Amino acid sequence: MKQKRIKLALEEITSHVAEHCEAVSVHFSEDTIHDFRVSVKMLRAVLRLHRAYSGNKKLRISTRLKTLYDLAGVIRESQLELKVLAACNADVPSYTTYLEQTIARKKAEWLKVADPDIFRKLRRKLNNADYEAMPAEYIGTFLKNNVAAAADILGVKNPSDHSIHRSRRLLKDVLHLIKFCKHHWKAAERQTKQLPVQQLSKLAEATGKYNDARMRLKHLSSFVINPALAEEVKQMEKLRSEEATKLTVAKRKLLASARLKMKKISATPSSDKESN
Repeated sequence: MKQKRIKLALEEITSHVAEHCEAVSVHFSEDTIHDFRVSVKMLRAVLRLHRAYSGNKKLRISTRLKTLYDLAGVIRESQLELKVLAACNADVPSYTTYLEQTIARKKAEWLKVADPDIFRKLRRKLNNADYEAMPAEYIGTFLKNNVAAAADILGVKNPSDHSIHRSRRLLKDVLHLIKFCKHHWKAAERQTKQLPVQQLSKLAEATGKYNDARMRLKHLSSFVINPALAEEVKQMEKLRSEEATKLTVAKRKLLASARLKMKKISATPSSDKESN
């Protein structure tokens, strides 16, 4: 891929991010937040690819866009937690109120940060950067190395939660870059055909659900309820215990499933350049 095409592709992806950002500012719905975060992940995946190939460490999203991405993540997590609490009929009004207040606070922070100027500056930064022409063959190696790295993580007997989260990022990068090639780089698309997209998608989804459950338990465990509210304290302890048990079972099932799926995936690293 030559520099001109790289810049055109990044311009289009950045425009999609800007559109989704505007939609979040209006709706703050689960769907608009999801679409925004997915579009940012696509942009970051493409930049990671070019950063790996060229060694240009400046090929990153801006700090303000990263702030919006993180704010959207907090809002999303709180929205999901409220849904889980409603589904299990958990009677913990102090925590529910806390989540609602968190959403309101992060929305206000978002509206202060969100500005079209973020994308004008990002477009200028990405357009002014120098990109090395990348051969189509490189992306095949890059993707295989990512899959192999994820397999190494998930193949460990008891990987840390941080490592599991990293494996998901590696797999999502692969899926985003396969999509990128389909829309922007037909010559490289042939390099992605040997990858089992369905298996990788299922595995990325499973690791994502595990991470959501892990963060939910982390938030539940860190929240302190007034000891005077004895019944609510009891409800929260019960909820934490149930979530901890579910998470332990979920991790065991995730790793067992991951090992089976990874056996079906052929990934042979063979690159003299940095893969991540």
